[in-house]
Amino acid sequence: MTWRLLPPSGYVHFGDDPVGWLKSITLPAVSLAAWSAAGLSRQLRASLIDVLDTNYVRTGWAVGGKTRLVVARYALKNAAIPAVTVLGLQVGYLLGSTVIIEQIFSIPGMGTYFIQAIFSLDVPVIQGVVLVFVLVFVALSLLVDLTYGFLNPKVRLT
Repeated sequence: MTWRLLPPSGYVHFGDDPVGWLKSITLPAVSLAAWSAAGLSRQLRASLIDVLDTNYVRTGWAVGGKTRLVVARYALKNAAIPAVTVLGLQVGYLLGSTVIIEQIFSIPGMGTYFIQAIFSLDVPVIQGVVLVFVLVFVALSLLVDLTYGFLNPKVRLT
């Protein structure tokens, strides 16, 4: 018995078949996102529970603010700071996991190219791929730091 809803491996280019492309990236995307989403949601829940017990949130409810508005405007913005930190740390794991996911699902990409370069001892390609991964990690870390300034105005540089 086979379930032909999603292909177990292989990659279809977007230009060839957009629906086939979406089907071919669904399992790898879920595999990458499931691990990081679990930790991120746990962190966001814990920090949101802490923030909902603060004075300014209780004051927002006391003056008649709607629950959705108080949570969205006051609580969620402050609770997102630790979650953004966790997300920034998980970027490194996600970059490393893409190499493994590309091998498992037979997806041509930088991870597959990196593995082929390692097996053929192609040092310049290995250095180039590592450089690209490091630049992506540093750029996303910078984006996380800039997000702190948006979420908490006290963190902004003057």
